[in-house]
Amino acid sequence: MEQNQIQRNMWNGAAKAGLVDVTELNAVIAEAEAVNGNRYTEASYAKLLNAVASAKLVIMSADNAEDIAAAKADVEAAQKALR
Repeated sequence: MEQNQIQRNMWNGAAKAGLVDVTELNAVIAEAEAVNGNRYTEASYAKLLNAVASAKLVIMSADNAEDIAAAKADVEAAQKALR
């Protein structure tokens, strides 16, 4: 099984334990991870990677939908800010 799929399965398990739906956040993370960093400035791509890393931590610890929504918005904003 691919490493990203293993991680998503782990995150989904954590979400079920916390009763928080992370389906949309997982999709945004997967989309961000598919971005080719070579096409963007190092600084803007680093911001995207940081947002993704933070979102993964939120998935593991969030116990409310607001935290999940904020993490999703952060990743989306970082992806839109790529230059």
